[in-house]
Amino acid sequence: MFEFVFADDRPVAPPAFGGPEPSQIIDPGEFLWVSERVSTESGIRLLNTAPTDHRDVRPAVAYGAAALEEVIKFLPEGADRIPEDRFTSDLGREKYAKDPSRFTRKDLTAALKLDMDVLAGIDHLSPPQG
Repeated sequence: MFEFVFADDRPVAPPAFGGPEPSQIIDPGEFLWVSERVSTESGIRLLNTAPTDHRDVRPAVAYGAAALEEVIKFLPEGADRIPEDRFTSDLGREKYAKDPSRFTRKDLTAALKLDMDVLAGIDHLSPPQG
């Protein structure tokens, strides 16, 4: 049996996953897997669609960025990487063992900046839907 607890009275608005604290259900490796998968699929769609259709990809890019923001919540204040003991799932431990550098503050913030730049580009270059 699982008990889901919200940090405050209202759930956060999508595409966000949770409040300011790291998840107690999903580990940083699982969130990174989601972010990477969505970012790859979104990138392929952006490369293969006309700029007028880029706005259709925006929700997926925002979802990937939200998953990456969740990964970053696992970084202790002042730490340069997420500690290995934060990885509790098989997938998370596998991703960490394969490439611990993916969980450094530098790499995670660079990846999030890239996602935000893509979102800004979609917003800037695509005509609004209406």
